[in-house]
Amino acid sequence: MVLMLWLMSGVVACAPKAQGVVRAQRSYEEVFQASLAAIQEAEFIVTSQDSATGTIMAVKRLPTAEEDAMRMIVRINRAPAGLTVIATVVHPF
Repeated sequence: MVLMLWLMSGVVACAPKAQGVVRAQRSYEEVFQASLAAIQEAEFIVTSQDSATGTIMAVKRLPTAEEDAMRMIVRINRAPAGLTVIATVVHPF
């Protein structure tokens, strides 16, 4: 999962939007904390986090212009087969 979030931050340099999905067989809290750590390791700044809804939002400023920033949204969903982590990274237009 950590690798997926890290790769997502790099893939978006080539595309306006990138998305990845991973299933996790760990506890909800472990996955939430691992997602936060992966986002920060990818040099994104967490702007909001809500453990109750499983949503983490983050931004990464780009060196091209002060106002340009990539946005990352991570959603953790509970499913019968385990947890699903969906990460979406959007490049500014």
